[in-house]
Amino acid sequence: MKVLVVTNCATAAYTEGLRALFPEWDVKGADLAATRKFIRERNQAFLDHMASSAMLVASLPDDPMFDTFAADGTKLFIPNFLFRAYHPDSFYLHTGGAASHAMDDGTDTPTAREGGRRQARLHSRITVTAFLLGMSAEETAAAFNGRTYEKIGYFSVFESERDKLLGRFGQAGIDLAPELERWTESGDFLYTFNHPKAVVFSDILLKALTGRFIAPAGIAAAGETLAQVPDFLAGSPRWPVYPEIAARLGFEGSLLWRTGRGAGGRSLPLAEFIAESFASLSGAAGFTADDVPGFADCAAALRS
Repeated sequence: MKVLVVTNCATAAYTEGLRALFPEWDVKGADLAATRKFIRERNQAFLDHMASSAMLVASLPDDPMFDTFAADGTKLFIPNFLFRAYHPDSFYLHTGGAASHAMDDGTDTPTAREGGRRQARLHSRITVTAFLLGMSAEETAAAFNGRTYEKIGYFSVFESERDKLLGRFGQAGIDLAPELERWTESGDFLYTFNHPKAVVFSDILLKALTGRFIAPAGIAAAGETLAQVPDFLAGSPRWPVYPEIAARLGFEGSLLWRTGRGAGGRSLPLAEFIAESFASLSGAAGFTADDVPGFADCAAALRS
């Protein structure tokens, strides 16, 4: 059977997971950006595979880009993974300019406001807000504490994030409640709020396939197979779970960031992270307080 996998950062995990589970299948994968590029440039090999695939595994299965997918084919909808409860301070800031950032993962998005492309880089809400308020690096570092997190509301997001995650996957017929409970009991299971560790993608794929391609009796064996799939995001940037937040979740946190493999895999303590963030923001363009979610609440907490 021919299969096409098109998601975002989960593409490699789902593609290799399907190949491991079903060696006889012809499984190919491409992330969303690559897929749009292949379609735009009329990449015939890709178009032929999509047109002849019996199954599409996608985070956006009804996107017009899949109009040539076989009408009688199977669409397996697996939503994108987002869980901000562990990293409520991080967000993607869209800026112009060529300034790099320690936590850059190479993301960029088109935007009509700039008439071109703007970089989407992972930043700290506290750090960006402090920068816009004209605070010093030392003042910013001092704001990383439980009092600030309480005022901004970081301690109260777990339940809403849990409900959003379970609801999003539930709409696709994937009940992740038992898996989420197991992940959270294990401690920190994330690299960033949208980059989980390998076990998460394996569990999601297994749950999506069970009852359709995997019989209940085969779940244990399939799980063992998926456990051998590499962690493709292990070299991506890592955002820490701040100590006061981690303590409420039952494990030990830190204030130590790690850059992605492309940026040398460096560990950054808080002072260095803020210094590199400020340098990046100083060289960026086209962003204001309106680009920072929850700016008013964060600013009020930093001013108090």
